[in-house]
Amino acid sequence: MQIHLLYLCRGVYLRSYILTPVRSTDARFPMYHGSIRWRTQKRRIEPIPNLSRADEFGAITFGDGTPETHRECATNIVTFVRHCGAESQWKEGGIDQFNRELWKAAVKAWGLPVWTANSS
Repeated sequence: MQIHLLYLCRGVYLRSYILTPVRSTDARFPMYHGSIRWRTQKRRIEPIPNLSRADEFGAITFGDGTPETHRECATNIVTFVRHCGAESQWKEGGIDQFNRELWKAAVKAWGLPVWTANSS
């Protein structure tokens, strides 16, 4: 799957982004809490709490990181998911696995990530 996602990243490179939702479910309906936007042209992930505050949380850029910054970035994504949604729903929908595979492909293609305070 990792190789396939690497080609997916290259295939959507000319598009502006891949958006994956962070959500939870109440008794009847899924609730949208935010997104993780993969901006392949910029080699970056942007956790988005909501569309009106798209640059509030920060960003992860691949390429100039270290093992320490890699751990920090992974921790920040987990924190974002816990803050903006439900981890159980994140896992249930397979969205976590999709993002993990994209992450692995991005590290392989572009290098280790670095966290920045905002996406501007």
